Amino acid sequence: MKKTRSFLFVPSMACIFISCLFLTATFAAETGSSWRSTYDPIMKWVNFSILLFVIVKYAGPPLVNFLRSQGREIERDLVRIEQEKTNVLEELRTAQQFLDESELRIGELKERILEEGRKRRQEIIQQADEEGQMMLESAAQRTQGYFQNAKKQLQHELLDEAMNRALDLLPKVMTSDDRQKMVSDYVSQIAEK
Repeated sequence: MKKTRSFLFVPSMACIFISCLFLTATFAAETGSSWRSTYDPIMKWVNFSILLFVIVKYAGPPLVNFLRSQGREIERDLVRIEQEKTNVLEELRTAQQFLDESELRIGELKERILEEGRKRRQEIIQQADEEGQMMLESAAQRTQGYFQNAKKQLQHELLDEAMNRALDLLPKVMTSDDRQKMVSDYVSQIAEK
């Protein structure tokens, strides 16, 4: 407490001394008498000393307590702000770590998607090749079927044409013995069945 009084005493004395130097002569003085010019400065110093004593004695402790409470409050605010700063820095570090991990996961996910795209493209190409091969085989089978049908139809037409020509030519060339032989061959074939 004594230290605080001396701490307050020096600045307050300096302020009062400076204010006394700049004060003009007392306004109550009417004439310039010799004792008055000595009395005024002495009374100023006495008044100043009394005022300073009252301020230091009665206003000093509350002022010191006020300043101490303000100091403690400022200290608490500084501690709170420092704690908030630490929390914010921790959150920032956590967010940066999360961001780094997210970038890593995004890179892995991108690579996985690209790999799946490559696999899917290969599957589509392979499926298209298989479908193309099946279409070629199907076309070949249809062509073969058309060819077989055309061949049979041609054979039937040729057979019909040959039969018609044979029917036209055979009666002219065939004899009764040939007819008899054909009938006996036909009967023998039926008997065997």
